[in-house]
Amino acid sequence: MTIQSLCMQRVLGAETKSLIEALHKPVSFWESPAKHKMSTLALISQTGDPAAIPDMVLLLLDRDRDVSRSAAEAVSKLTRLLSPSELPWLDLVMRERSPYRWSYPSAWAELRPDQLPLLERFGSESVDALGMASMHFSGYVRDEALRKLSDAQGGIELPFLLLRLNDWVQEVRHTAHLLVRERLTTQYAPFFVSSIALVNRLRLVRRGHQAEIVGAIERLLKSKDCQEAVEIGMRSPDGHVKRACYELAFESASFDQVPLIERALSEKDPAVRLRGAERISVLPNAESMDHLLSRARDDRFAPVRRKALQVFSERFPERARPWLEHALTDSHPSLRGYAQFELGKGSDFDLRAFYQGVLGKSEPATLYAAISGVGETGISSDTSLVIAHLSHRVPRVRRAVLRTLARLHAEEFVDIFAERLLDHAPNVSREAMRGLAKDLHLITGERLWRVFAVATEDHVRRNALFLVARLSKWESIGYLVEALDSNAEDLRKLAESYLRRWYAQFNSSFTAPTKPQVERLTVAMQKSGASLDRSIRGQIEFGIRAF
Repeated sequence: MTIQSLCMQRVLGAETKSLIEALHKPVSFWESPAKHKMSTLALISQTGDPAAIPDMVLLLLDRDRDVSRSAAEAVSKLTRLLSPSELPWLDLVMRERSPYRWSYPSAWAELRPDQLPLLERFGSESVDALGMASMHFSGYVRDEALRKLSDAQGGIELPFLLLRLNDWVQEVRHTAHLLVRERLTTQYAPFFVSSIALVNRLRLVRRGHQAEIVGAIERLLKSKDCQEAVEIGMRSPDGHVKRACYELAFESASFDQVPLIERALSEKDPAVRLRGAERISVLPNAESMDHLLSRARDDRFAPVRRKALQVFSERFPERARPWLEHALTDSHPSLRGYAQFELGKGSDFDLRAFYQGVLGKSEPATLYAAISGVGETGISSDTSLVIAHLSHRVPRVRRAVLRTLARLHAEEFVDIFAERLLDHAPNVSREAMRGLAKDLHLITGERLWRVFAVATEDHVRRNALFLVARLSKWESIGYLVEALDSNAEDLRKLAESYLRRWYAQFNSSFTAPTKPQVERLTVAMQKSGASLDRSIRGQIEFGIRAF
């Protein structure tokens, strides 16, 4: 995965694009160019669209001081709307603005290091203006911009410095490294926390030696003096910040781990809850582990439940059996699979008999898991135990029945799969499609086409067409051509994609079509008219010319 692929992209909105065009458009003789630019800049800043920033920075150097100040205010306002994790996108776009790739005539493209004092005249907005210069395509400008930012001590400059730690010019990286090191103080801890996404991004880069500076930042944030900043970060609405701060807290001696894990297990973010469940295993106190694992076992996120089960089984094997038996009826296959594996190690536990017993009770809470468990541990004769639930009112139960039938004895239930292909629930119809696909040779194209023809729901017709496309070469083509006459555009497009695949694979089989297949295909081609691709039509006519 490249750094570029991790950059969050911003696309210029239609309204903003129109305003930018107006910003650089010549005005009439009677209109003040300065007032026109200032009013347009104000409108652009009101859009809240940071994608406009690269097209506004050129006005930071405008000869009219009022215009340049308005540009600085607009750039600053929109820059503050970006999270630190989005700054790499802005950096990428800004660096692409060379003299040969600028949309409008621009003094910014010709910016020299000795002109940077012009960006220091905007008061509090100067930091963002210099930050834009630190993204300039010229390494000399970037380096000088960093030196100008060295005087800023408010923390706003830190994201720009962290970005340049990955600069492709060694001298710029060195300057950024020195400036970041100067800021490794307790006072800067909140700013490092808010920019933690940029710190973590440095782990992925290959330029320079970033492990040292990343390690220094982490040591600072793990210290007791920075505990409050990390605490605040753990309450951040930004997912990057929250997860990173929890990770710092887990690895810090300053935090009491038991309440920290309990707090993590209460978070809405499932990734934080999972990390909390993973940390339970490092606790030395068995009583604390017991309490936290019991809480994690009931989490709504399956990976958290599975981790709790795994930790409990490994730390308390003598007490694990009730937990494992409980997991056998979990709705998620990963928990059932883990429990089945652990209990299956011993010779005294009959998984098949267990699921038969649970299924016999037919309790709504465990019915889905029991039917799934029969499919995971049973034999072909066990299909008689689940087939009674084929018409259950809950779709996922019907789906579990079909999956179990397909696992244990699919070829015996082709008729049932064909009927359930028409199920009103998309997931049930899809499961029936999968069951038929396992033994597609047992069903005729004519029967599948009848399902497609009588169905009123798109999901049924898509599933039927999926199966039709996987029939033999000359069995499928007639129905696919006929599907081009469908009244639904998405189905026509689907049929076209299957036809293109048929065409691409034409020479992979040299079987000859039967007379009924040729007759059906001929009629279908007559009906399809101009909707059939000319090259595909030619290939079909070539294939059946002797018949």
